[in-house]
Amino acid sequence: MTRIEQKIKEKLQAEIFSDFSKKNWNIIISPNEKDYPDLIIQTKKSKLGLEVTDNYIDRSQNGSILKASESKHKKLLKKLHQKYYKSNNIPINVKILGLFDNDIIHNIEHFLSCLNLSKYPEWKVVRKEFIHTSGKTTLFITHLPLKLLNFDRWDYINDHIGFVATNLDSDINKIVKDKSINLVKYKTHLSKVSLLIFIDHSNKSGMCSIENLTNISKCGFHKVYIFNYPINFIEL
Repeated sequence: MTRIEQKIKEKLQAEIFSDFSKKNWNIIISPNEKDYPDLIIQTKKSKLGLEVTDNYIDRSQNGSILKASESKHKKLLKKLHQKYYKSNNIPINVKILGLFDNDIIHNIEHFLSCLNLSKYPEWKVVRKEFIHTSGKTTLFITHLPLKLLNFDRWDYINDHIGFVATNLDSDINKIVKDKSINLVKYKTHLSKVSLLIFIDHSNKSGMCSIENLTNISKCGFHKVYIFNYPINFIEL
C-alpha cells in the first residue's frame, strides 16, 4: 500500500468512526508524517492530532496471517471479476464458500465464461459446486439488473466466519505503547493527540469482543478510541 493509499484509508476509518460516535470531526490529512500524527482533527473549539492503526486478533511481530489471507482472497476476487467482465456484459454478484485459491480459480473462471444467465430472470441465484481432493467449493451467482453492470462487490464467505476473540488487553496495551513513541515530537505542534484503534469485525481477522477490556494505559494520549466496527467502541 502506497503512502497516499494509506493516508486515504486512515482518513476513511476516522470518518467512519466520527459518524458512528457522532463526534462531527473535520478531518485533515497531516502535512507530513515526520512531525505530525496521521491526521488532524479540527473541531469548533480546538485542533488535535489523531494517530490511526488497525488491530487483528492474530497480531504478531510478523503481521497478521489472517489479514494476509484476506488480502490474497480479495486479489483473487478482483482477478476473477476482471476476467468475467472482459468478455461478458451481464452483471452478476458472486459469493464463494469453501476452498478458494489459485488452483480452483481456473475452474471458476471457466464455469462463469460458459454460464448463460440471460435465460434466467433478474435476481435469480445459480448455485454451483466443485468437488476436489481438498474438499468442496460452492458458488452462489446472482443475475443482477443491467444498471449494475460491472458490479464488483463479490465476496469470499469464509473470510467472514470465525470465532470471536477475547482477552485483548496485552495486544491493545502494546499497540498504545508502540504508537506513543513519537508523542513528544507531535505535541510540539499539537497539544492534544489521540489514538484510534480500528478493528474490522466484519472480517475473520477482526472478530473480537472489546467489552471486557481492562487496565488499558493511555501512555500519554489524550484519548484512546477502540472501535470494533461496526458494533461498538470504547473511549478511554
